[in-house]
Parts: sequence; structure tokens; C-alpha cells
Amino acid sequence: MTGPRAKFGLSDATFNQRLAQTIVWCSAQELIGDPEEDANTIQRRDMSRRAAELLSLAYKADPSLYARRNWIWRWMNWSKIRRASKMKADAERLFVVADHGSIEPPLRQQLRSSELRSCAALLFQPGENRTELVEALAEKRASLLRDMNAFPAAVSSDLAGGRLLVYEPDSNVEDGASEYMSKGYFDERDAPPWDTWVCYFDCQLISWVPPCLLDLVRAGIGTNPVDCSRFVEEVVQA
Repeated sequence: MTGPRAKFGLSDATFNQRLAQTIVWCSAQELIGDPEEDANTIQRRDMSRRAAELLSLAYKADPSLYARRNWIWRWMNWSKIRRASKMKADAERLFVVADHGSIEPPLRQQLRSSELRSCAALLFQPGENRTELVEALAEKRASLLRDMNAFPAAVSSDLAGGRLLVYEPDSNVEDGASEYMSKGYFDERDAPPWDTWVCYFDCQLISWVPPCLLDLVRAGIGTNPVDCSRFVEEVVQA
């Protein structure tokens, strides 16, 4: 006789219960998926996007990548290197004009409730047991739902139109790119908001993304150079 199936270190029943709690908690909040921004900010974001595209193109032929090439190769490819250098310079100039670092992410506080902040704040604390930390956060959230008479009675693996996200805290880069492109859904360490956390298993944080925020999350994932966040494509159905 086999025991209950396991998913992310939890039994299917426990995972589905935790997922349902997360969905109820997040869905009870007024979520903004497309925050309004003034014309100046929109223009600066567009400049930053174009700069990132130029930099990506330039990187493929940046002179520094060919430092070990012999002079004959460099001479034969000089026009290509010059074009790459110009694209890189144009990108850097756009970044300066856009001054994207001064744009406050409009969704920085969304799905980061003060009630769960104390648990989440320890995620990057050296020596912290992350599995126990996320368990404590989930237990706190469940208790709050009971107090609100909102604890989910029905349990299934239905994602309510959202998706599951895997985040590897130890693989993040603190460049702020994901935070900027997701308008604050991800933080400066690429972590998703703590209200969405479901569980932690095998050095991976599993969270739920509300459907109205999927486009922002895709934008954040797309600009992340180390692939520390990605969607879970296959979910066991109840």
C-alpha cells in the first residue's frame, strides 16, 4: 500500500490546502495589475526598455568578448565591433536619460501585508531554516483567515486562473531589473511578495501568482539574467 503522494515536500492534500489558503488571502485584497503612471514615467520606462534591447544586441558583439581573438580576426570584424560599440553607447545614454533607478516601483507594497512581514523578513538571514520560516508564515496566514471567518472549506489544486512560480533565493542577483520591470512585484532580490508564498522545498520557494499580475511577472522573469524565477508548468490536479 502506497502512502499519499508528495508535492514540493508536502502531501497533495496539505499542498492543496496551503494553496487554497494562499489564493483566498491574496484574492481578498484589491490587486492592481496595471498601475497608472504619468506620461513622463511611461516615456522613461520605454527608454529603459529600448536601452535594454540595444544592450542585449550589443553584448553579442561587444569588443570585450573578443579580447582573446587575434588581430587578424579583429581586423576582419572591425565594422561589426564598431556597430556593437555604438549600440552599447546608445544604450548607456538612454539609461542615463531614463534614470530608471529613481522610479519608485508602484506595486512595492502590494501583497506584502504587515501581518506576515516579520516572518518574511528572515528569508535571507544567514543560518535561517527557510522551510520552517515559510511554514510559520503559512500558519500565521491560516490563523488570520480563521479569525476573518475566511478559512477555505473546499480544497483542490485549482489555481483560480493563476500560476505557480518557483524562486531560488540563493541564485538571485541584486540588480533590481526584475523589480523594475515587474513594477515592484519582485523585490530587489527577485523574491515574489510574501503573501503569495506557499511552501519552501529543496532550496526553492513556491508561490502563487494571481491572474491579473501574470503579465508583470512575465516581464520580471524575462529580464532576469540568472533564471532564478520560473513558472511551474505542470500542476497535479485534484
